[in-house]
Amino acid sequence: MVVSTEKISDEFLELNSCGIENHRLKDRHRIRENGRVDFHILYIYQGKCTVVYNGEALIANQGDLILFKPNERQDYSFKADDKSVSCYLHFSGKNCEQYLK
Repeated sequence: MVVSTEKISDEFLELNSCGIENHRLKDRHRIRENGRVDFHILYIYQGKCTVVYNGEALIANQGDLILFKPNERQDYSFKADDKSVSCYLHFSGKNCEQYLK
């Protein structure tokens, strides 16, 4: 059974899921053509991440934050050789846009 953490909340701010991922064992490439229904913050704790934005490959390095808005295409990858570690948050809420500004 697959459980989805995607949801839209009417609360001020609600955390849908969070975690830490270690990308040292194998390459990882994630594409979500239509994004998610919630916001997604990806923090590069160690190493680097390649993000494709508007057709351009950009490098996010250690200490960088990546913000994906709801329904925004997500295309990012990690190489095992970079020994990357990332932290992620998925959240929603009625005041997210205002709070992020």
